Amino acid sequence: MSSPRASQHIPAASPSPGCHVIASPATSPVTFLEFSVMALPAGGAPLTWESRDREAVLYLIGGFCEITVSGAAGALTGVLDSRLSFFDGLPSAVFVPAGSRVGLHSPKGEARLALFAAPPLGDRRPRLIGSHEVSSRTVGKENWSRRVVSVVDEHVASRLLVGETINPAGNWSSYPPHKHDTTVPGREAPMEEIYYYLVDRPDGFGLQMVYTPLDAPEPFEHVYRVRDGDTVVIPRGYHPVVAASGYQLAYLWAISGERVVYRAWSDDPAHAWLNRP
Repeated sequence: MSSPRASQHIPAASPSPGCHVIASPATSPVTFLEFSVMALPAGGAPLTWESRDREAVLYLIGGFCEITVSGAAGALTGVLDSRLSFFDGLPSAVFVPAGSRVGLHSPKGEARLALFAAPPLGDRRPRLIGSHEVSSRTVGKENWSRRVVSVVDEHVASRLLVGETINPAGNWSSYPPHKHDTTVPGREAPMEEIYYYLVDRPDGFGLQMVYTPLDAPEPFEHVYRVRDGDTVVIPRGYHPVVAASGYQLAYLWAISGERVVYRAWSDDPAHAWLNRP
């Protein structure tokens, strides 16, 4: 019997042109998710990527990118240009079905994209998601209010939920602490998650905690200092985040599992009272 998996912190790497795999089932404690960062130099040669046996989401971090998708599931041509840099505006993205070929080009200015992929559960068509189509809302209250933007849900992808969360300086998110690693009918489903962090100032940081209940098999408690470009892999456990005072902290998140259901999670019972009216 294999041991339960713990979390993983992956420090930022120096950016360079191309597609760079950050986390995958081969290197990280995940079964479904793969995460890469794509960097396109201004006017550089087009970049080609193939989804093969995975469905994927290409998610604009910042810049301008022309994109084409072709394959048996359909084809599209579009542009991702909803924000010059991450904190400038809302995201846009492209959903890519399995068996697709993707071409990317940034003719006028650099572009940076996140790529999240997972094996599909069903057939889907390619889709361009503009910034006007995303769902943006403020959740929480007091010093745990934050903005949550949902970009890809189960109506777009078969096994991926993707979006971003923006913490004001000093504020908490993924709070009260919640987890989604156990089957509780009608409430919680096992789903793994990856966070990719962005900070509005070069020296900024936040703290990411990942912990299990004390009575969990092989319990653990990890606290990571996260900076711009860092990644944390969360296969299980509660996972609250706090931004350091003076620094706005954001993170892209992607969720996958045997099946994916948004809000199929459970709060830490010790802190669930915070959600009561």
